[in-house]
Amino acid sequence: AIFVLLGLSMLIFVISRMVPGDPARMALGPRTPEWAVENLRRQLNLDKPLPVQYGLWLSKVVRGDLGACPRLRAVDSKHHHSSLGCKGQILQPQVL
Repeated sequence: AIFVLLGLSMLIFVISRMVPGDPARMALGPRTPEWAVENLRRQLNLDKPLPVQYGLWLSKVVRGDLGACPRLRAVDSKHHHSSLGCKGQILQPQVL
């Protein structure tokens, strides 16, 4: 079961990295200064090798840190104590 979960996590990570374009540039927009884009790349660990990125990503997922809420463009600190966080808002209508 552990190997299946590990394999699935690798698959999810690789698929998320296959999206064309620079995630930092897409998040900030095309007119953002390069220094701001580089700063976001460092914050998101996109400047590190892929195996290191995977390890950091997996450690956050295991702790329940699912990152920033794209709709709010802010870190999911408001929902940090819930198990699903901001991503749980997506599931709420289907659960009710």
